[in-house]
Amino acid sequence: MKLMQLAIVLISALVALPAWAAGGPGEVEFGQKGQFVPSGSLSLSSVTTSAPAGGSSTDFNFEISPRVGYFVIDNVLVGGAISGSVRSPDTGSNITSFGIGIFGGYNFNLMPKLSILPELSFAYATSSTTISGDKYSYGTFGMEIFVPVLWHPVTHFFIGIGPEFRTDLTSSTSVAGTSGDGAKVTVFGLATTIGGWL
Repeated sequence: MKLMQLAIVLISALVALPAWAAGGPGEVEFGQKGQFVPSGSLSLSSVTTSAPAGGSSTDFNFEISPRVGYFVIDNVLVGGAISGSVRSPDTGSNITSFGIGIFGGYNFNLMPKLSILPELSFAYATSSTTISGDKYSYGTFGMEIFVPVLWHPVTHFFIGIGPEFRTDLTSSTSVAGTSGDGAKVTVFGLATTIGGWL
């Protein structure tokens, strides 16, 4: 599903960019001081895993990640974000997650309909589930670097795609009241974003 979303964004940008690149007279430019920038993502997915010996399991996933930024001066963006998700495997208890973070970035306007917005963010996330009556919880504090190229097809709206790097700086786990260090995860890939500005 994510690969299909990335393909749609890329194809749309390549097809429509030449027609929109020129912009229009009197348009307000993205990145000016005082602009609010709401953005985020929403996803629903169903993942089925089939074992070589037969049998399968299906997970239903729901995730929402809204965030709001503000240009404190021209092209300098700061903001905050929250995230929440529920994973419902058919073989066990639900896994719920919640996160909160801050971010900052600098916008470079390449042309009237195209900009690039490198961002650095820090976030804390926690997740929990119950297995056989025992509560399992996990907590991580991590950083992310995201460098999206933003396409502004119309005023006050954008979609973007770019490389991202995420890594856990700290990780902890608790099983039935016993705490310890948790596994740290590092991710490198492509990510998309959609949003607007006011």
